[in-house]
Amino acid sequence: MPKPPLIPDLAEQAPPGPLLLAFSGGLDSSLLLHLLVDAGLGPRLRVVHINHQLQTNSADWAAHCEQIVAGLGLPCRVVTVTVDKDKGIEAGARQARYQALFADASRDGASVITAHHRDDQAETLLLRLLRGAGVQGLAAMRNLDHRQQIAVWRPLLELPRSELERSARERGLQWQEDPSNQDQSLRRNYLRHSILPALRQRWRGADEILARTAR
Repeated sequence: MPKPPLIPDLAEQAPPGPLLLAFSGGLDSSLLLHLLVDAGLGPRLRVVHINHQLQTNSADWAAHCEQIVAGLGLPCRVVTVTVDKDKGIEAGARQARYQALFADASRDGASVITAHHRDDQAETLLLRLLRGAGVQGLAAMRNLDHRQQIAVWRPLLELPRSELERSARERGLQWQEDPSNQDQSLRRNYLRHSILPALRQRWRGADEILARTAR
């Protein structure tokens, strides 16, 4: 008996009009790409890979992304950006990435899709809390919101990464691991690898509690 889809109503959740997936080639966006296609959203979907030029093999990574997307019969565009490291690598990469995505989406009013999940939400809440954000800032990410008049849809936001990884492995998907994700000099990585595991060990369901607080 086939398993029910990971997100049964994915097609019904989708914003109207063209859809633009931010595809890194990592686990989360690779799984989301296949979920969107399985939900019948392929005809409305195009894919953009942002090459931040921060890794020596970034060109190979981009080629991998193009190959995966082409195998599904979808258009894929690689956009190369220059990261302003004066703002910090994390902030600079994020700003360059969203500028490129929004510029592409504005051409036809597409909604940008990202693969943020529940673990990302917990990390974002903690980062904003430690930066001294107020109540509005602590609301962190939403399933659907608007930035610069562009809709941003995050269909995986309620799912833990462990469930995404299980689903990806069951499907036999291939993805790229960004080596910078292990660099704990970066604040988000430090939370991911050192702080959140300790919180989970002490408080069962810590990620769910943090995500619920963000909501």
